[in-house]
Amino acid sequence: GNYFSGENIHPIDVANVYIRNEEDKPIAVIGLDNIVVVNTPDGILVSRKDISHRTGEVAKRLQG
Repeated sequence: GNYFSGENIHPIDVANVYIRNEEDKPIAVIGLDNIVVVNTPDGILVSRKDISHRTGEVAKRLQG
């Protein structure tokens, strides 16, 4: 199933996606499956859902 949180999200032909938008800018996702998209004031994460647990690795790289 799909999960959307926030405003200004525009999905087309998506399946099994998680999209969270914490800002006003639009997010458009077209034709994707098994994807996570998270937009925060600190950055944008786009990942396959099955490896999204690795976000901690990215956070460490960005802080370093």
